[in-house]
Amino acid sequence: VLALAIVGVVAGVVSANKQASASPTVEQRQEQLLQELQPWIYRSNSEEDALPFNDPTSPQSRALEWLLNDTIALSENGVTSKVLERYALAVFYYSTDGPNWKEKVNFLSQSDTCSWNNGLISQDVTGQGYTVGLLCQQSQMVLQFVQCGLNGTL
Repeated sequence: VLALAIVGVVAGVVSANKQASASPTVEQRQEQLLQELQPWIYRSNSEEDALPFNDPTSPQSRALEWLLNDTIALSENGVTSKVLERYALAVFYYSTDGPNWKEKVNFLSQSDTCSWNNGLISQDVTGQGYTVGLLCQQSQMVLQFVQCGLNGTL
């Protein structure tokens, strides 16, 4: 009987530990990420700053939803410069109608942001060469879009 009681207690503790360490729900992860991002993305503590996040169609809300499922951002330990960079670029993408850009440039791919470009040197009507998308040059990031159909408000 004592052995059964010990087994029951151990099973209860193991079960409780599994429940306590269960993965957070999507809503909990999004709330945690929003809480960590707030000091970086809100200009003040006003309700007005929260409005874009209450609209699921806003660029900020769509970018946050994307970030929640981004394996690179989720692999970071908390909000890092890499997470903030990916969020800001996702807001840019959604603010400028990224899904309808004429030039597909790997934006929001599960790769380093420095590869979010077309990988080509295109030529404009004057014969000038350029790469479209996000370019990393030394310690700078450059967004370069020429006649790509960006449309929206930043």
